[in-house]
Amino acid sequence: MQPLPSPCPFGLVPDATGVDAFNTAYRQAKQQRAVFVAVEKHGPRWTVKADALTAPQHVISSGCTTQYAKRSST
Repeated sequence: MQPLPSPCPFGLVPDATGVDAFNTAYRQAKQQRAVFVAVEKHGPRWTVKADALTAPQHVISSGCTTQYAKRSST
């Protein structure tokens, strides 16, 4: 698998909506030993998740992650 440019062109990102499509995309990432990245919508917010279990040769350091902090409404 060749590295994708950043930002990745829309046509190269598989639509993994639904269980079957998700499982297919995950299985392909695992077969290609690529980090699986998913974008999920939760109400008005979007969450990006990376799963490196599909690519054991990669390490994602804790410095690369962020924690969403809910703002106080006061």
